[in-house]
Amino acid sequence: MPEKKQVLVICHTAAGQMYMGVLLKRIWYSPVLARTVEDGLRMARQASYDFVLLDGDVPQNELERSISLLRSDPSILDTPLVLFMASDKPEASRSPTHWFT
Repeated sequence: MPEKKQVLVICHTAAGQMYMGVLLKRIWYSPVLARTVEDGLRMARQASYDFVLLDGDVPQNELERSISLLRSDPSILDTPLVLFMASDKPEASRSPTHWFT
């Protein structure tokens, strides 16, 4: 059986970490959980990950800061970054695409 791929999950809530952890395990990934971007960066400096899953359900300025930190650190710069957002609030439908240009 192939080795599970390592995924760094950065999520500020325990419920979100649990949900993403269960989901990733079911599709044959090995999640490593971090509560803050700073914790995630420390982990990324010690191990290699196939991708980073970042919780986007935070205030916009915190999300922009998180993305900026992740994209400026050489230890994780080339690692794909996946942003997940889930909300029933209309203002949450804002497009994050301008953050990557």
